[in-house]
Amino acid sequence: MRELGTRLMRVRIDAPNTSTDPFSQDQQTAQVSRVVVTSAEPDAEMTTFGDRAAGARLYRLEFTAVQDVSTVSVWRTVWDHAGETVHVELYPEGTAPGSIASRFDMDAVIAEPDGEILGGDANPSPSARHRFSCSWPLQAKPVLSGMP
Repeated sequence: MRELGTRLMRVRIDAPNTSTDPFSQDQQTAQVSRVVVTSAEPDAEMTTFGDRAAGARLYRLEFTAVQDVSTVSVWRTVWDHAGETVHVELYPEGTAPGSIASRFDMDAVIAEPDGEILGGDANPSPSARHRFSCSWPLQAKPVLSGMP
């Protein structure tokens, strides 16, 4: 069995307009506290018979991550590249990018969050970090790959 646990999940986002070298510094990886792929019926005034026959669905990548203003962070990618399309890899078992493990590949359009994008409530804990949540539309259903 390949059940998915709740302790660790990783997201890797290819930085827009950079080298295609998969190990370049421009590749962005972030620990996230929440990540889900959602599926819904298309919300359109007109659905074609072809769409209906194909079972057309809308997919979204939704996540919560730490606010980090460094140039290689997910937050900075949202801040600098909203509206651009990026390739995303989701490792549900927490395995490091480049490992042979199950992963989901998808292309997403970077979208700024509705609501808080910067800052948050005060917290006396020295390890507390401000977080942000995003919902990015996907170009298609994610593809499962890398299964050993």
